[in-house]
Formats: sequence, C-alpha cells, structure tokens
Amino acid sequence: MRASTLPPSQSQSDFEESKQKSEFEISTKEDPLILLKKANIVKNFLANQILQQEKKIEEMNKEIDKLNDELRVQKQINSKTIAKIALISAQYEAEKSASTDAQSTIASLLEQHKNELESLRNEIATSDKEKLELKRHKKVLSAEVIRLRDEYQSSLTKLGQYNDAISKMK
Repeated sequence: MRASTLPPSQSQSDFEESKQKSEFEISTKEDPLILLKKANIVKNFLANQILQQEKKIEEMNKEIDKLNDELRVQKQINSKTIAKIALISAQYEAEKSASTDAQSTIASLLEQHKNELESLRNEIATSDKEKLELKRHKKVLSAEVIRLRDEYQSSLTKLGQYNDAISKMK
C-alpha cells in the first residue's frame, strides 16, 4: 500500500480522508494478491470461529437434550411421588376416620358399661372386706384349734395318767 503525502494546501482532515481512500485503492499487481491473502486469512479465521461456535451450539444442544431427558424423568418421578402422597394421604385419612370411629365406640361402650364396672368394683371392695373378715376369723379359729389341740394333748396326758392310776389300782 502506498502512503500519501500531505500537500501544503490540504488540511489535516482532508489528509486523513485521502489516506483512508488510498488504503483501499489498488495501484499495483502485488496489492490485489496481498488483499486476497488477507481476505483468505480473515475468511479462514471466520470459518474456524463459525465451526467452533457450531460445535459449542451442538454441545449445548446435546446438553439441553440431556437436561430435557433428566427433566422428563424428574417429572415422572414427581408425578409418581405425588400419586404416592395422595394415596398415603387417603390412607391416613381413612385410618384417622377409623380411629375416630373406634374412639367413639370405646367411649360409648365405656358409658354403657360404666354402671356395670362400678358394680363390679363395689363387689370387689365387699369381697375384699369379707376376705379380711374371714382372715380375722381364720386367725381366731386357728388360735382356737391350737388351744383345743393343747387341751386335747393335756386331756390325753391326763387320760394316760388316769389309765396308769387305774391300772395300778387293779
């Protein structure tokens, strides 16, 4: 490329404008070859950049496909999980209802049998009193039996002595 010189009558801005124009002008046979080589270099550079961008786009598309697959799987899992939660929730509600019903039944049965239970408790208390009375009576009778055994022994001893005395008298 050829550099232009500033004629004395031109201003600075005119000089810059003419310089830009002269850079794009072809003056020799060598200039078009250089420009063609530069253009090829730029073209190759841009083609490489485009290829790299296309590879990146392809990788990103693969990643998007992979993420879409994972998202689909997660949605399926979430759907199944939601269905399980709904089922478990329904079972819980059924169990809770059954538990409430059972508690109501128990309360009504307790109410129905409350008098019977009270009667049985009174019978137990009476029975316990009678048992204590019988134990006391048993102690008295045991003492009486012991006293009577002692008397019996004493009577046997006296009888033995009388028999001995009668046998000696004979």
